[in-house]
Amino acid sequence: MKIFRRITVLLTAICLMLSLSGCFTQPVYDLYSLPELSDEYVNLREEVSKILSSGATFSAPGSGMYRTAVQMEDLDGDGQSEAIAFFNFTGEDCPLKVYIYRFEDDHYAPACVIEGEGSGFDKISYTDLDGDGISEIAVGWKLSTGISLLTVHSIKDFKPVCLLSTDYSEYAMAKIRDDSHLPGLLVLRLSSTEQSGKAEYYTLTQNGEMVSTAAALSKGVESVSRVRSGLLDGGIGVYVESWINGGSTVTDILTVSRGQLTNITLNPEMGVSIGTLRSSGIYSYDLNNDGILEVPVPVQLPGKSEAARYSVTEWYRFKHNGGRTLVMRTFHNYSDGWYLELPDDWTGNISVRRDDTVSGQRSVIFSLWSGGGVKCDFLTISALTGSNRMDLAESDGRFLLDTDEGTAYAAHITAGPSGLPFALSKELITDSFRIIYKEWNPGEV
Repeated sequence: MKIFRRITVLLTAICLMLSLSGCFTQPVYDLYSLPELSDEYVNLREEVSKILSSGATFSAPGSGMYRTAVQMEDLDGDGQSEAIAFFNFTGEDCPLKVYIYRFEDDHYAPACVIEGEGSGFDKISYTDLDGDGISEIAVGWKLSTGISLLTVHSIKDFKPVCLLSTDYSEYAMAKIRDDSHLPGLLVLRLSSTEQSGKAEYYTLTQNGEMVSTAAALSKGVESVSRVRSGLLDGGIGVYVESWINGGSTVTDILTVSRGQLTNITLNPEMGVSIGTLRSSGIYSYDLNNDGILEVPVPVQLPGKSEAARYSVTEWYRFKHNGGRTLVMRTFHNYSDGWYLELPDDWTGNISVRRDDTVSGQRSVIFSLWSGGGVKCDFLTISALTGSNRMDLAESDGRFLLDTDEGTAYAAHITAGPSGLPFALSKELITDSFRIIYKEWNPGEV
């Protein structure tokens, strides 16, 4: 509804204004004159102001999708959004409080309150876990540095009931059961020792009971950097991508089959998903737009200097049973914002080096590698940033590949096909070139 979209935007503004401080002799929210607003919004503002006037402060969640101090969400599925506000009552035994305001008789009124301990809110999620049309609320509470508590609440009839209370390192809502369309709650706990952390998947039964199944994460995981639900080849999984052993990245893929959570990439002997372990921080991505996330595995290219050697990335799709299939190979140039899909017959035949000696031209040179050395250069791809970039992109043998925000990308084929063991053409390079765009997925950590 239009009125609630407008309310959501305006609530963000009022949260900022109400949280300002300075040398004033009256409350700061009395010093601002807002545009004429709907009666519903004015009423909600007054309700929130009552709490702030009592000495509470806003305490917005610090991570996740929902990070404002006042949020609008239809919790009971009646088409009317409830308002959810987060406060800190410093000095009380349970200082953190989630106020839920229900819209009835043309105004908002407090419906219920969820209380907890801690220094602030980490994260909030609203998800219908049992399919009754009413969202359960998952709240992450910051207890102290590195220690967080997760609680899950039913708010049926706006009477909060705690269904689950557990410690966590990260959590996410995910649909990975093969026998149900309903989502579940994936809770990740990392170990402070060299032992592996654990993933636990909770589901809510029709009678209100939380049941769970668990699986190990890779040994040595230090922090979780990204969690995403995604398709597998023949199923659904959660891709947990983490920092491991002081800088490497590993992907644990979790799925539920016959009611059991399984880490399909984990090597049981080594305790690590060794097939997804990599030194670079590249994340899994649906590179070919088939709906399945591909996991990147860098393979180092040969070169004259060990310190200056580059890598080709092999992208694998994983099956529900843990098997994997190579989808494609790419050369990703993250610093210049592009990548090239590599033909299969380039494998084992190329080397790469950079040339940034010309101002405004950042170039990558592809060379034919044969007999332990470079035989010839055959392709140069340049990111051109000068004011004359468009002219340069189509001069001196170059041809334009694409443009993006002040950069023209151009290629130059520098060797004829007679000296190469594979085909090479302008059309091939143009069709294989891609700009790297920042990926945003609201469902990820």
